[in-house]
Amino acid sequence: MDIDTTTAPTATTDADGVTTTAVGGVRTLLAPRSGPVTAGLLFRVGRADETLATSGITHLVEHLALHRHGLSDLHYNGATAAAYTLFSVTGTATEVVQYLNGVCAALRDLPLDRLETEKEILRTEAAGRGRGGNGMDLWRYGARSYGLVDCA
Repeated sequence: MDIDTTTAPTATTDADGVTTTAVGGVRTLLAPRSGPVTAGLLFRVGRADETLATSGITHLVEHLALHRHGLSDLHYNGATAAAYTLFSVTGTATEVVQYLNGVCAALRDLPLDRLETEKEILRTEAAGRGRGGNGMDLWRYGARSYGLVDCA
């Protein structure tokens, strides 16, 4: 999905100046501030939506989607949590739109030739950190849903 900035969708603005609208069918919040533009693309999918057999696939997709962005002066990142995946960026309005369009394009056409390389990167990341949680979610949910966070 490319972000169309030419069409003005219906919008509402609250007393604090926060505007709620939709861009290309995606719920969008705009909050005024000075300085560079910060934006995020948030998906309600994360580790808790995986199975034990597919554990880690959301993080893998995040890595694959960001690969084509490479090294840049643009401040951007991706994050995968139990209940969401986030792609965030800070820059000029043009840079932010280009980044978000790039993430959407990458999600449509993941660079699967990088699959083994990104899996190895994720294994290295996992080896350098502790377990995902405190173990309580594993006891509560088992090796599924939110319990998968403790199975890292």
